[in-house]
Amino acid sequence: MDKANSGLRFLIAGACIAVIVGVGYYLFSEYRNYQRQKDEAAQEQMHAALRRICIDELAKLDKSFGISPSEKNQIANCLYMGSLTEAEVAERERVLDVQLR
Repeated sequence: MDKANSGLRFLIAGACIAVIVGVGYYLFSEYRNYQRQKDEAAQEQMHAALRRICIDELAKLDKSFGISPSEKNQIANCLYMGSLTEAEVAERERVLDVQLR
């Protein structure tokens, strides 16, 4: 009788450990998922703010005041980072009749 009880206790202990490990894994994966979503949201906000700044810089350019090399570098950086598209820069170049890249 004692041997049967020890086997049953061992089985119950193993099941409890499996449940604890499973719940721990689930909670850890949910936490990682939450962190990933939070990081993605912050990245999207940063990209939107950067895009707004780049569009403002592009709209601010005026041929009559002259376009400095640093302004051209800013536009090139915005283009490189993907905040501006080739079409947006090409349209502004066409309007200003100036090479921005």
